[in-house]
Amino acid sequence: MTIRHTKNAPLRFAAEMQPALNSFATGNTHTFLEGVEAAKAVSVGKEEDAKLEFLHKRAGLSKTMARAANARHLKEEGRPIENAWDAVQAITAVARDVPNNDQRITLEQRAGIILDAVA
Repeated sequence: MTIRHTKNAPLRFAAEMQPALNSFATGNTHTFLEGVEAAKAVSVGKEEDAKLEFLHKRAGLSKTMARAANARHLKEEGRPIENAWDAVQAITAVARDVPNNDQRITLEQRAGIILDAVA
């Protein structure tokens, strides 16, 4: 959902977003967990070049950003990227360091592209 920042934005948030958030909070997690398992089942390759290519081509990361995400996953998880779920975790980890909100959201949306492709 998108709400433009206007004088009525808080009212629209209460009217439109709150029910959606309540539904999400009280809803069934089965679909979400199925999506995670599906992402874990998608291999990104065994060689580092294949993993970097996956991050570059499938998520649209620059080669520099793909290397940064790969290194970040190795550092934080203690193992290399193995599947699409790992790639998403790596991208969102790198996004946490981006100070500009628009750029961070763009990067996180690229992680979402991977999940959408798996679903």
